[in-house]
Amino acid sequence: MSAIEKSAPKGWRDWLAERFPLDVKIYEELAKEPIPRHMERWWYALGGTPLVLFGIQAITGILMTWYYGLVKK
Repeated sequence: MSAIEKSAPKGWRDWLAERFPLDVKIYEELAKEPIPRHMERWWYALGGTPLVLFGIQAITGILMTWYYGLVKK
């Protein structure tokens, strides 16, 4: 048997662990970190700013459509 066959990973998890040596214990500790209450709301999680900006863009788009619709007539 060659040296390559002896050190070859047995499965995809071994292959992944060999290429990306991550310490799972660090990630487990980070997962136990408490999350503040305000971060659990959907507004914070999805991003309120893009939603507000989209609303402004939609409203101004409707107003511009009315304005240019009246100017052309």
